[in-house]
Amino acid sequence: MAFLTLFRVATGDNWNGIMKDTLREDCDSQPDCYQNCCVSPIVAPLFFVVFVLMAQFVLVNVVVAVLMKHLEESHKQQEDDLDIEAELEAELAAQEVIIAKMEEDSIFPTTRSHIPKVLSLPDNFVYTYFDDT
Repeated sequence: MAFLTLFRVATGDNWNGIMKDTLREDCDSQPDCYQNCCVSPIVAPLFFVVFVLMAQFVLVNVVVAVLMKHLEESHKQQEDDLDIEAELEAELAAQEVIIAKMEEDSIFPTTRSHIPKVLSLPDNFVYTYFDDT
C-alpha cells in the first residue's frame, strides 16, 4: 500500500489530500504507536512537497527523453529519405546524359511517322513508329 500511495503522490493524483490526511488531529502521538499514528506538522508538508517536486522532475525528464529519442529517429529517417532522393536524382541525370548521347550518335531516329487510324479505335488513339529512312 505504501508503494501505491507513493505512486499516487508521484503522479499528482490528489497528493495534497493525502498530505492533509497525515496532518489530522485525532491521532495517537505515542512513540510506540502502530495504528493511527501522528506525524510532525512540519515534516509531513516538507516531505510531500519535496517528494512531489522530485517525482515530477524525474517524470518530466523521462517524457523529454522519450520525445528527444523520437525526434532523433525522425531526423535520421528524414536524412535517409533525402539521401535516397539525391541518389535517384543523380541516377536520373545520368540516364538523361546517356539518352542525349545516344540521340547525338543517331541510335534513335528523330523522325516519326503515324500509322493511319483504325475505325474501331477511339479518336485519340494513335500508333507511332520511328522511320529508319
